[in-house]
Amino acid sequence: MILLQKSILYYNSTKNKNAYSSKDVLKCASHTKPLFQGNIDSRPSDDSDSYHSTSSAIQSEIFNAVKANNSFPQGFPVLGKGRSSTVYGISPKYVFKLPVRHNDLSINITSSKDIEIISDRYPSEYLSQPLAKIIVKNEPFYLLKRVPGKPGSMDYTQLTYGYGIPNYLYPQCREDYKSFIKDVSDMPYSAYEKLIRNIKRLDNDGKCIDPNSNNLMIDKISSRLHLVDIDEKDTAAAIRMYPPGKENNICYILSMLIDMSFLNLEKDIEFLDRELSGRYHHRQPRRRRRIMNNVLKAACNENFIKLVDPSDLSFNPRSPLFKLKDLLKTGNLNDRHCNDIEDYLRQAANATTLYSRREASQKIEEIFDNFSDSYGSGFSR
Repeated sequence: MILLQKSILYYNSTKNKNAYSSKDVLKCASHTKPLFQGNIDSRPSDDSDSYHSTSSAIQSEIFNAVKANNSFPQGFPVLGKGRSSTVYGISPKYVFKLPVRHNDLSINITSSKDIEIISDRYPSEYLSQPLAKIIVKNEPFYLLKRVPGKPGSMDYTQLTYGYGIPNYLYPQCREDYKSFIKDVSDMPYSAYEKLIRNIKRLDNDGKCIDPNSNNLMIDKISSRLHLVDIDEKDTAAAIRMYPPGKENNICYILSMLIDMSFLNLEKDIEFLDRELSGRYHHRQPRRRRRIMNNVLKAACNENFIKLVDPSDLSFNPRSPLFKLKDLLKTGNLNDRHCNDIEDYLRQAANATTLYSRREASQKIEEIFDNFSDSYGSGFSR
């Protein structure tokens, strides 16, 4: 029940505006689209040059796009909604982020000079980075780089709980999960390597990811995994949510790529309701193992291994932080395998040479390569 409550708390804090509607019944209403949702068809025709125009040209481009609609930003399509912001699609290259406290704000831009251009900190990457800002009543509002790809999220519509016990489970959720886990696991190793490299770069720049799967953009065209909803480590929300110094840790990354919050919630549902467990089955441990192997290998090779200590797990019950062992067990790994992998990761984290890290990485890879599902962990997926 503790794990069930943890999953419910996290989904309420991130995907559901209507949290506890009553003392007895918890309804997980349809969650909104992910922030900065991209579109695989909205990709600029020439990625290498599309964001390298002069400031005046970018100002004019944004100004013309904004003035093409009578109402800014409300006249533009909503691409995503979250706890704190609504994101509008301004053009194939830009989105506009509006804090929810200003939902009714209508912004009047009279000149391209009202738009202040921000240098692209990551010109070759899609990290929903700010490219321009507009000052309204001394408050900045940002236009961000639009991220291509398919959001790694599912429709949790009609997940209903009465007195902590499920009444029914919407089967489409599992079908969506199958599609999600297939898309992520089918990505080449290079996609994971670039993802870890970007997270390491963000970490060094004082930024942190929000480890929700709906903040992962799956870009099949370029075989890449992009990120959205990046925050500063020193914001009140980040300080409240993540253990200090443990932002962007390996458990958060794995959790995002396998959507551990959904799996954890669903596992408890099956434990509580044997009828559901018998009616619905989807077993994807091999795909999750493939994801884990690629993530851990990339983390070792990129020398970015932030591990979680026991004290971190109790930092905030609303934080989406799971034990590494719990994450690994979704790949059907048993205690011995999990312990060995964690030991090798600690060796890699403490290693002083690339050779030592790669040696630890190879030992982890051998565990995954030689694994047989007949070992079993009790997490039957």
